[in-house]
Amino acid sequence: MSDLAAMARQHLSTMTGHLTLRQIAMLGLICDDPDAGSTGEIATKLGLAKPVVTRAIRMFELLGLATSRRNPSDGRLKIITPTQRGIQLRASFRGEVA
Repeated sequence: MSDLAAMARQHLSTMTGHLTLRQIAMLGLICDDPDAGSTGEIATKLGLAKPVVTRAIRMFELLGLATSRRNPSDGRLKIITPTQRGIQLRASFRGEVA
């Protein structure tokens, strides 16, 4: 995770200037794990409170980095999916081209 933090700091003049390191870690999980699941599952995986993740997901949606949709089997849950823009930003943290 330290390499991700170091690379994230290099991008502070870009869109990542709007994101905290915690939010960057969440975006990484969402992009790297296609089965990251709901906001509750993401919170559990990262050891965060669900409201923290919910606020970050709203930010990601506003920035066009992720989308959320209701889980068809349980309408109370939202499934989070990265957008192409989110995937490209995540790749840029690693010096990759998406």
